[in-house]
Amino acid sequence: YRLLTILMRHAGKVLTHGYLLKELWGPGYTDQVHTLRVHAANHRHQIEANPTQPERLLTEQAIGYRFGKPQMPDALRPGNQEVGETYQSRTVLMRRGCLLSGRTVVAVG
Repeated sequence: YRLLTILMRHAGKVLTHGYLLKELWGPGYTDQVHTLRVHAANHRHQIEANPTQPERLLTEQAIGYRFGKPQMPDALRPGNQEVGETYQSRTVLMRRGCLLSGRTVVAVG
C-alpha cells in the first residue's frame, strides 16, 4: 500500500513514473514502469467501484499517476477568454513535464 500512501500524500499532483519508482523501490528501478502499472491496476481493483473508469487513482498518460480529481484553475474555467491558445500550449508543456490545468508535476522521470 506504499504506492497509495505516496499518491495520497501528494493528492491532486501528478507524480511521474520515475519519481514513484524511485520512492517505492529506489533509483535502480526507475525503468520498471510495467511493474508500477501492475501495482496501480491491482490497487484500482481494491479501491475503485469501477476499476475500468477510475475516480481516485488516475493515470496521466505517458507521465505517471495522480490521486483525486483534477482542479481547473480560474484561467481555464468556461467563460474565460484565455482558454483557447493558453490551454493548447499548456497541454504541450505538460507532456514535457510542466504545468497543465493547475496540476503540478512533482518530478520528471
